[in-house]
Amino acid sequence: MDFGLYKNGIDECAKNNLYSIRLNWRGEPTVNPNLIEMVAYAKKKGIKEVSFLTNGLLVNKKYAKELIKTGLDYITYSVDSMHEKYEELRYPIKFDQITENIRNMHELRDTIGNGFPRIKIQAIWSYMNNISEEFYAHFKDITDLINFNTYDDYSLTFMPQNPTLICQYPFQRITITWSGEIPMCISDWSLTTNIGNLRNDTIKEVWHGKKMSELRELHKSGRRMGLKCCQKCHRLAVPQIGNQPEGKGEHSYKKGHSGYEFQAD
Repeated sequence: MDFGLYKNGIDECAKNNLYSIRLNWRGEPTVNPNLIEMVAYAKKKGIKEVSFLTNGLLVNKKYAKELIKTGLDYITYSVDSMHEKYEELRYPIKFDQITENIRNMHELRDTIGNGFPRIKIQAIWSYMNNISEEFYAHFKDITDLINFNTYDDYSLTFMPQNPTLICQYPFQRITITWSGEIPMCISDWSLTTNIGNLRNDTIKEVWHGKKMSELRELHKSGRRMGLKCCQKCHRLAVPQIGNQPEGKGEHSYKKGHSGYEFQAD
């Protein structure tokens, strides 16, 4: 994203007391040469929680130090499995390499960052293959939270689900692409519905605009399955906190909106 466009968006967010921003959507945020400056600017403007999700390859010790200095609040590492399976999925990253990068971040944040950023590791449950205990033991001392997500196949065009469930996203968050386009939802990966553009519209105008109001009404009236984005969305095709009683799985993992998670004590 053009840094000037980004600053305009952050300035508006700060003016309207936005609490949280996540600096990623499709792609790897650390390949953006302005990422550190972008985090620093958001924190300078008073955004309370700034975070992003990364594969961790470029977050070496030097990069970690720079991130910590910005005041980054949260970082999530995608570590889908372990050893050979991880290296197959995340080629060309080596498992020992990502472990070392996370360990360095953890050590540095505790020495120069006053415990921040908080660190989360997320994996794919179907790639665990009975190694969840080993995975936990390997990472528990260098992270704050471990989350096991479901495997989502984005090539599917339809996901069976209860159409009366109301998704929280149209009421909770907005997504802005690198070019300033605003899709109707974080799950609208194909940009099937464009509801605005940061180059021409303010975020507030889009959030309170006609298109968002119509989208929310479709959800409230049980008609969201008429939207292509909702038809193939995984988020309501798996258990959601609030839509059914919370259950307990193996090892007392907390059953959440996208999988299982537990604190790394």
